[in-house]
Amino acid sequence: MEIKLSTHQNPISQSIPDIKSSTETESVGLVHTAKSVITELVTEQPIPISNQLLNPVESSPAQQSNDIKVQAIDHKQADIGQDQLTPATDIKIEFQIISGNDGKLLDSGQQHFALDGRNNYQLDINSNHSENDAYENWDIEITGALYSNRLSPSKYYTNGTQAYKLLRLSRISREELISAEPTKGMMPDGLLDRQSLIYQFMFSPPTSTDSKLFLTDGAKISIYTVHLLNIELLDTTSYGKLTTVHLVLSNSDNNETIDLWLAPTFKYLPFKIRHVQPDGKITEQLIQTVSIK
Repeated sequence: MEIKLSTHQNPISQSIPDIKSSTETESVGLVHTAKSVITELVTEQPIPISNQLLNPVESSPAQQSNDIKVQAIDHKQADIGQDQLTPATDIKIEFQIISGNDGKLLDSGQQHFALDGRNNYQLDINSNHSENDAYENWDIEITGALYSNRLSPSKYYTNGTQAYKLLRLSRISREELISAEPTKGMMPDGLLDRQSLIYQFMFSPPTSTDSKLFLTDGAKISIYTVHLLNIELLDTTSYGKLTTVHLVLSNSDNNETIDLWLAPTFKYLPFKIRHVQPDGKITEQLIQTVSIK
């Protein structure tokens, strides 16, 4: 099956230092705790999501009605075909990155996720520019495996400042951007990174129960609370208003949040990701087209 989707949304948005021994020592206790917490995320029963949900709400921070959320979650199992619920093994995405503060186009790129018959996966992300574009070329490569419905990244490679931004968790200084060089490293204990997270919910759909999630960028580990905010409608060019599950990942150590709008009828892929940094800077990563096989 091949599915194409385009959105009208304007377009979230580098090298990450290799993992240092001091970082490994400081985070070892945290990593072991992460194993049990991640298990919570993937062992909950998935929400019965319908593409004909009762009264999904418009995507707005002010419309956070718990009554509507519960009504949608408790609704009878959707009439979603089994082929749509079965995880895909090959996905290609074209996306844009925009500034959520002023709507300015920051960059564009493409992703290719491939899962082989031995449950090994590779994620390639690179710039999608013409020769005349003034944008920098960049690329990311992540490899790992699928264990018990959980993606477990093992190695990463980044080249370019935009690649650095897409993978990095903490705030990036101007000096780091200027000095960014191609780098590679290992993901601590197979913890999820921000880009592999895009495909995680295809294997373990979200639940109505709040949970904890550990994310890493190869050097830093952060803990997020995962909260299902609402069932919302997201405007798209090809399909009008698309029913989505709005998840919020919040970091208790600062004001950072990552919002994801997952589309159940498209393998729970997030058609919109909003990253709000502690300093208030907002970037959004929006799917423009997707091919699913």
